[in-house]
Amino acid sequence: MAGRMEELNQLVELQALDTEVARLVALTRDIPAAIESRTGELAASKHAVETLKAKAKDAAKKRASLEGDLKVAQDGRTRLLNTLNSIKTNREYTAALAEIEAGKAKESAIEDLILAQLEVCERDEREVSAAEKKLRNDEVRVKEQTEDLRKELARVQGQLAERQADRGRMATGIASDLLSRYERTGLGGAAVVPVNDNVCGGCFRRLPPQMGLQVRLGEDIQFCQFCGRILYPGETPADDAAEGLSG
Repeated sequence: MAGRMEELNQLVELQALDTEVARLVALTRDIPAAIESRTGELAASKHAVETLKAKAKDAAKKRASLEGDLKVAQDGRTRLLNTLNSIKTNREYTAALAEIEAGKAKESAIEDLILAQLEVCERDEREVSAAEKKLRNDEVRVKEQTEDLRKELARVQGQLAERQADRGRMATGIASDLLSRYERTGLGGAAVVPVNDNVCGGCFRRLPPQMGLQVRLGEDIQFCQFCGRILYPGETPADDAAEGLSG
């Protein structure tokens, strides 16, 4: 009986160790994913800055183009003004004045466009400045978080190596057939489950009272007749023993 109970206790301990190993293995996947996520956030911030810079550059080019159009219009009107004294007929003089007035209207329209474009350029510059500030903050934050995550990953990997070594040592002390049964049954979750009030802790179906008693007595290792899990005694009220004997 002592040998069987010791084997059962070893299985319970092995399962707890396997649960810890599984948790650590998950962390070895999750932590690199978290690092990659931080790197992605930083890349997104950099892309946002570059996009806004390109937008601001296009706005500046458009403003420069409008200023060039204004210069051309102003130069054209100046040339017309310079030709007024050399005009010989009233008809030509009237036509030149009309062209000069049209040039003034064109210049005024271009100036309005330049003022509107100046507001666009100033807004874009503010957006670039804000995005660059965010990028600098993100670079500091991501660097700190990445360093912390890498340290945590190294710690977890060290713990995992220790637990896996513990697992190997513990497994060698368990009978091969029982260990094989444990590993097959545990593929879908817990392989060793408690029995409380004659209920299997794995499938939660009620077991025959006699089986519940046998689990508590521990004379041999019992398996759930429904789910095949290995059973061990949980916290069961004392009067259940009487129920089992009467059954």
